[in-house]
Amino acid sequence: KYEALSYTWGSPVHKCPITINNRPCLIWGNLYTALLALRYEDKPRHLWIDAICINQDDIAEKNLHIPQMHLVYQRAASVTVWLGPPFEDSDVAFS
Repeated sequence: KYEALSYTWGSPVHKCPITINNRPCLIWGNLYTALLALRYEDKPRHLWIDAICINQDDIAEKNLHIPQMHLVYQRAASVTVWLGPPFEDSDVAFS
């Protein structure tokens, strides 16, 4: 089972390096912030993330997989929506 992450891509100017399966990867700053906030400290977390799971440099792959994304979210054990880091008054929106 996996969890799916839905998020806003943010600015394409700011990219951050991460390592996935011992390989370097650059991701958007907003995704990096989400991963820092959502990661488990004591165990792995299996997340499906479009920017990582779909090769963004391969148009054919994107054309194949993007129309099927609704199935990925549908079949996920859970879906987390990342709106960004909290602001001082963020909690007011949810009360």
